[in-house]
Amino acid sequence: MPKGSRSTIRLRLIGNTIRDMREGAGLTQEAAARRLERSASSLSLIENGVQSLRLRDLSHILDVYKADPSLRDRLLAIADQELQRGWWDGFKGLISADAIDYASVEFSASRIDAVDGMIPGLLQTEDYVRAINVAAEPTADTKAIDHFVSFRMARQIILQRPYPTYLHVAVDEAAFRRVLGSRRVMRAQLVKILNECERENVTVNVLPLDRVPNPFYGSAFQNIQVGRPPLFTLTMIDRFSDRWVLDDEVQVTQHQARVEGVQRAALSKTGSCELIRRILSDL
Repeated sequence: MPKGSRSTIRLRLIGNTIRDMREGAGLTQEAAARRLERSASSLSLIENGVQSLRLRDLSHILDVYKADPSLRDRLLAIADQELQRGWWDGFKGLISADAIDYASVEFSASRIDAVDGMIPGLLQTEDYVRAINVAAEPTADTKAIDHFVSFRMARQIILQRPYPTYLHVAVDEAAFRRVLGSRRVMRAQLVKILNECERENVTVNVLPLDRVPNPFYGSAFQNIQVGRPPLFTLTMIDRFSDRWVLDDEVQVTQHQARVEGVQRAALSKTGSCELIRRILSDL
């Protein structure tokens, strides 16, 4: 592995934990670096999640800090995930580095609980993805859109593999009624949703227009449980221009409660499918 690397979700999680262990031991970075037999600048990079670690190097750090065996196993498993390559590597230089990092984490997800004001990317058709991009950037390069569409379609493998990710998402009714691209595009999109909901691992709850579950509903966010058994859970908050990642246990728990609150306020899986069929028949 190279000595330096770009910050990723997993590296930041490992770095934060290493910092917590150092501070819990009452050590400065300089003192800890001497014990770890590395420079203080190198340790700083690790703690800030911008330097990769070989598994043997991480193991040495955990030994020096006398990490709890369960924590040790979890961090080594996360580091091993970080080193794995996948389909997303073929999109490097074509898609943003943050999107690629997110896809690699999503690929390892055992469960995703989400709230969305649009049809979720994991359930979109190619034509719907293309329509979204054209609407957002009418002058966007065709090749760039093609890469983005291919990337989004590739992400959907997690719902179709032998041990699929469980997806439970509450979606605003407006997302199913708003015509993007054309009526033909929307009909195909709604049919895909109905087909996906036949999978045991996919639940879509429609939040009717006349229901407002709580004041936190305004943004799209996801709670992602990574690993089997779970290694960590994080919250992804999507905004128009950026995405925030939260891994603090208290914040993640709060967002999980919010997701579940919206899901409870929405229609049941059966009721949601019935509403989607009615919307489809009107197109």
